[in-house]
Amino acid sequence: MNEIMLVKFFYLTILLFSFSQPIYAQAYEEMRDTAKSDVQKSKQDLEDIFNEILNIYQHDEIFLEKLKLSQEAWENYKNAHLEARYPFKSQDSLWHYGSIFPVCHANLLQKLIDERIAELRLWLDGLEEGDVCTGSVRIYSKTYYE
Repeated sequence: MNEIMLVKFFYLTILLFSFSQPIYAQAYEEMRDTAKSDVQKSKQDLEDIFNEILNIYQHDEIFLEKLKLSQEAWENYKNAHLEARYPFKSQDSLWHYGSIFPVCHANLLQKLIDERIAELRLWLDGLEEGDVCTGSVRIYSKTYYE
């Protein structure tokens, strides 16, 4: 009797396992596609904000030169940071970091891009009148936003 129960349990386990694999694959594909889509959106947001800053500050050539150098340095930092975090490339990356690697890589990339967006927003939003450390950032008046 125990052998019959063991055989039934074995087949039931195999049956359940075989149905769970497509669900995992679908969930993984969805996670990967969502992460990739989120990165594309963040990249577009970064580009839009950068271009808006270029437009707003178009008459400040020295600032724009420095901003472009800053953006280039940030791009180098972003790439170096990603490579330091995940030094193995191409086929090796999946072997070293697992099948979830594309999602992890995309999540870190999005985090870095979103942090840069927050830094650049300062030039769009401006600083409050009376701040003595504005540098190249424009001043906004409270009454303008109220």
